[in-house]
Amino acid sequence: MSGANLATPLYAVYASKFGFSNLVLTTILRHVAATLVALVLAAPLSSLALIVGGAVAARTGHGLAFLNAQEELNHIAPQERRGEVTAVFIACIYFLVASAVIGTGLLDLRFSLSVSVSAVALVLVASALSATCWQLKEA
Repeated sequence: MSGANLATPLYAVYASKFGFSNLVLTTILRHVAATLVALVLAAPLSSLALIVGGAVAARTGHGLAFLNAQEELNHIAPQERRGEVTAVFIACIYFLVASAVIGTGLLDLRFSLSVSVSAVALVLVASALSATCWQLKEA
């Protein structure tokens, strides 16, 4: 589900480096949403293909977002502070990923696993959409 963050941190990078339009960037967001839908539907449909495809897409999205965000941080951070900035960046990533996992587990105590995963996916999609709208407004 980390792939939900694929589109938002990369909007500025894609727009400046590759000249992508808002339409292309919105298409990327649709891909992110499809990834989350695939992961949410994988359990009720008992589809190994959906879970593997969704997991691969999510891992790819997370990796691309991490690499591009790290590149931007290296440009922004002063040379003598790059180690500290990188450490905080990685700590934030671990905190957010762990929050999604722990949140799913806590919801699973009260609801079924598929409901818990769906709820967390909905929160991730909502946050990605909010960040995307903000990025589009700023562009």
